Amino acid sequence: MARIINFGVCIDNKDPLLAGRIRAVFDTDFKSTGPVDYDENVLEGILSDTISKAGKQGGDAKYSNIEDIKWSVDDPNVVSPFLPLFINIVPAKNESVKLIAYRSRQTDENVEYIGPTVSQPTKYPYDYYANGRLHTSRGTNIDEAPKLRNSTVSQSCFPYENSIALNGRNNSDFIFGDRQLILRAGQFHSNVDTSTAARVAANQSPSTNFPRINYQQSIIQLDNFKDKLTLKTKIEDKIKEEDASLKYLIEYSITNWDGTASLLPPLRPYFNGNITLYEVLPLDGVDVIESGKVGVKTDFTTNSKLDWKVRLSFSGQTEQSTFTIINEFLREADIGKLTNPPHVKPVGVSGETYIKKFASGVNISSSTSGDEQLMKPFPLYYRPNIEFMNEIGSTNYTSISAHKNAVSLSNRIRLTGVDTGYFGLAFSAEERPVPIKKESVKLDDAKWELGTTQGISATFSNEILLFSYDASIPNKEKATPIVDSLDRSSPETGDNIGLDQHTLMKISRDNMEPLVRGNQLLKLLKEMWDFISTHEHGLPGTMPMNDTKSSKKDGVATIESIGTALDNAENAILNQHIKIN
Repeated sequence: MARIINFGVCIDNKDPLLAGRIRAVFDTDFKSTGPVDYDENVLEGILSDTISKAGKQGGDAKYSNIEDIKWSVDDPNVVSPFLPLFINIVPAKNESVKLIAYRSRQTDENVEYIGPTVSQPTKYPYDYYANGRLHTSRGTNIDEAPKLRNSTVSQSCFPYENSIALNGRNNSDFIFGDRQLILRAGQFHSNVDTSTAARVAANQSPSTNFPRINYQQSIIQLDNFKDKLTLKTKIEDKIKEEDASLKYLIEYSITNWDGTASLLPPLRPYFNGNITLYEVLPLDGVDVIESGKVGVKTDFTTNSKLDWKVRLSFSGQTEQSTFTIINEFLREADIGKLTNPPHVKPVGVSGETYIKKFASGVNISSSTSGDEQLMKPFPLYYRPNIEFMNEIGSTNYTSISAHKNAVSLSNRIRLTGVDTGYFGLAFSAEERPVPIKKESVKLDDAKWELGTTQGISATFSNEILLFSYDASIPNKEKATPIVDSLDRSSPETGDNIGLDQHTLMKISRDNMEPLVRGNQLLKLLKEMWDFISTHEHGLPGTMPMNDTKSSKKDGVATIESIGTALDNAENAILNQHIKIN
């Protein structure tokens, strides 16, 4: 079957006519799996042959050198856009394109391109042609792209399939949604250099790191809702938990549940075990679990890393000594003082020992003289390990004696103030459960008018400039921002074609003034009227009898309160970030 669509690579996009044309090569022009190592000498040989075929014009050679023939009507590598120029996307150098020949066996005329082929939205700025072919038969050796859909940090950075979108090369898009239009710029933060030129020079695609949503992106948004919404405010009392991420976890375990029985009376079990203090650290891109959501069987592996700081190992301990050691470890952690590492300390019967070790670099106790150093352990959760829990349970224990030993030990393990006993949360030294407080909160009181449409136009940005070419502020010169900007911008080298940042900030400073906040102005005018209408003079020409040196009291305006309001007017009444001319 004749091939109509071919793999190709853009080798130049600087069309002197700005007509969207590119210079491209077919993969089939090179004897390899693709033009990954396409030889410039081969290209020059093709152009030299073309120059010879072009012959002479007016007695002289039509083209004197290879540079002359590039972008000419005889250049075999020039291809036109398949899509209309109004909407065509011009690929960058070394990006992959699809080349379409009108006649499958004749690829030296009427060839058009569609492209570039980009593997993922993180690579809109530039996608080296080999990576751009990820989803084709020639992308088998390319690494799998990261799955953006399930990333919480990249949520809403790129449009989803339920909308129609026009995406810019770098961090801008135009989205057609449900009765909605959104124009966005700077919608995410990238961890890589977004300079197209730098990546093209290195034949590199952008990093596969997940971009992070920018909460101060610039947006122009148009909505027309099917039903009208009116929001008022209502006050309600709410119970609020003042939770925080878990900082430390203590787990304790027994390694010989049946106990090592003494050969001499009294016959009683002796236990071996471990107690470990972990710092709870978040995994990349995930928040640490809140302390109030931690339970005795919570699995930390899904969202956290447990980094051990202190580990106590004991052996040959009686039941009394075992729960004493565990309780003492909990007490030390609770008050923020863990005895100096590592050492052996006898407990109970002669020969009964435990060994406490501190991880390298741990700053809980740094001296070697037996001193103690304060730590901040909260919020702290303690619990037995899962094997200990199984022995306490009614079905999963290994033996009757193990079950009895586990239950007996668990009944004696306690941390002061924690009601749950052998496991639980110490949120702070004063609060054991997550503290709660009652507070009055403002809530939205929604009122709907069904069937009455509501149109909203909104602009979100750090600075908003409303500029009219025909207007100017009295006593200020008319600005010519586009003329000023042309001296600074270079769209051909990658700069924005619009006004540059310097020009925008200059007209904001020199040719525009802040917009007035209506309610704040009205508040000041009412206060001034209140003063004018209520003040009295003792005698003509004297100061008002009001207490002029006091602030506003009982709703009565004073000279001082009005003066304070005027002093604050520049920021309170005037919005310095929304300006007009």
